[in-house]
Amino acid sequence: MAGEGGFKGIVNSFNPRFYKHIAPQSFGKSFTYLLFMVLVVSLLLSAKYLLELRKGIADFTDLAFRNLEETLVSGFPEIKIEKGQVSSTVKQPFLVKKGDFAFVLDTTGQVTSLNEYKNGILVTANKLITKTTKSGGASAEVNEVDLAKMRVDLLMLKPGDKQKGELVSLTINNKVFSVTKDNVNALGKKIAFILSPFLLILIFVSLLLGKLIHIVFFSLISLLANAIAKAGLGYRSLLNIGTYAITLPTAVSTVMIVLFGTAKNGFLPALFLPYVVIYVAFLFLAVNHAKPGSGAQAPVNPS
Repeated sequence: MAGEGGFKGIVNSFNPRFYKHIAPQSFGKSFTYLLFMVLVVSLLLSAKYLLELRKGIADFTDLAFRNLEETLVSGFPEIKIEKGQVSSTVKQPFLVKKGDFAFVLDTTGQVTSLNEYKNGILVTANKLITKTTKSGGASAEVNEVDLAKMRVDLLMLKPGDKQKGELVSLTINNKVFSVTKDNVNALGKKIAFILSPFLLILIFVSLLLGKLIHIVFFSLISLLANAIAKAGLGYRSLLNIGTYAITLPTAVSTVMIVLFGTAKNGFLPALFLPYVVIYVAFLFLAVNHAKPGSGAQAPVNPS
């Protein structure tokens, strides 16, 4: 039957008279249409979520740079680690504290632990010690790294050039790496690009499973509509109708998400009610038009 698949199938699914054409077809054709429709929706939603991810990374980068510039980086000393030994020209012990977090640099041996702080980093003459206290303060995790075991001959960390927009400058052996907003955002874009196919697959699979569950569950409504309209349609025909009829509520919900996002609390639960109402109403309408002798057939666009 012409016109039941692809974008023409999506357009035709909005026309109740179209359901007279697809009711008798095999469910395999309807399932193929469902795969295409879900793919189109998945592409739109994944593009939306990727844009939100990129914006979130940019916002986080701005906030992180601003906080780090105001706290840790401001007055931060140059630290050199050569063959596992730490050195710095700053007066020690050197301490930067922000809330429950502390950074301590001491190569003199006066400070050997982070017992006085809930969370922090301690750099000694040859060790890197980190401490993280779980919420509630019930327990703390302390990790210790022997810098002599690093497979790097020279590592140097120093504040970056503010005129160049650098947060910090990191030297590893003979290579220099600058941390700036631009290169962090560029890294975020690369991460988003790498995640894009996985996100598309995740959305596609979850949507497909969800739509199949909806089609089977709401087939009970189709049975009721079939009885009320005395259409005499078989269950396969009702599944075909349900598969195409789900297009309209899916299109409405997709447009709402793309235009308004999902950030507002309760947005998706509130959207589910009109989704159900539209789907149920359209099922009744489609079943009524699909019953034998319901009227002249509507023209269908040729494929």
